[in-house]
Amino acid sequence: MSFRKIIQSTRVKRYYLTTLCLFLLFTCQDEEEIVYVQTCVDRKPSWSPDGQYIAFYRDPADRYMGNTCLTNDGTRDSEDTLQGIRLLDLETLDIVFLVQGYAPDWSPTGGEIVYTIQEFGKIWEINVVTGTTFEITDFMGMNPDWSPDGSQIVCEKTIDNIGIYLIDTIGNITQIYSSAVEPSWHPSGDRLAFLAQLDDHYGICVGDTSGTIIRLICAATGQAYPQYSPDGSKIVYHRLEDASIHVIDTLGNNNIVLATGFDPSWSPDGQKIVYVAADTTETKISFSLWMMDADGSHKEQLTYPDN
Repeated sequence: MSFRKIIQSTRVKRYYLTTLCLFLLFTCQDEEEIVYVQTCVDRKPSWSPDGQYIAFYRDPADRYMGNTCLTNDGTRDSEDTLQGIRLLDLETLDIVFLVQGYAPDWSPTGGEIVYTIQEFGKIWEINVVTGTTFEITDFMGMNPDWSPDGSQIVCEKTIDNIGIYLIDTIGNITQIYSSAVEPSWHPSGDRLAFLAQLDDHYGICVGDTSGTIIRLICAATGQAYPQYSPDGSKIVYHRLEDASIHVIDTLGNNNIVLATGFDPSWSPDGQKIVYVAADTTETKISFSLWMMDADGSHKEQLTYPDN
């Protein structure tokens, strides 16, 4: 299978098959089919540098079927009809709407968040305190990730010219990989983890910022969203086929399954991981934020979008 077909297949699985699962999940119990109707989806969590907040994307299902997302105290989300980025205060568990957008990532200072307007949209920045927004570029990229020194943003492009691109803070764009997606910065800022093909094997790779792949960490077609740990010694990722979250060291050894879920993201101190998991109640299914220790223990639910 060519790299382009692999990318397209991975994209279809991640954004369409996964979405179908989010809307309707079928199972059987006592020979009767139960239809779980998706009511609200929380995704793409990103931890603030001070560890106090988690920015995440929420897709309220009442846009489609009249259901609602709730805040953690059980009250109706005042912006429940809007897809967009919300902030979760980890001390109070309060949730506030920030901006309509997708795939948030914090600046190293914690004062700004970069995001995309939609799944394949323009890249914007918002000041978390003032709420001021501005367009960084109209480039059709997605999943932006801020460099550790704050001078660049890396993102992916999966339509037309597939690859990984660097964007400086005034919008200048440079393509560094023509056949790779889902980049994540190493904490040193001199390399990236991403999905690519090397020597006819596709999987999680490590490469520098000039376009040279250093090594293939883990070969498989079902991996997604590799993320470096804050000390750079490990990579967390999820597998699409069984919705499992794994951690592996940067030499490709000691692969460990941590949880059932997807979209994992490290805490700034590397002690915890926030991720997304299904939450079912009777005939409804929502997707909520959860938190666990870095070894997979002490799992705790953070959001309850379908209380």
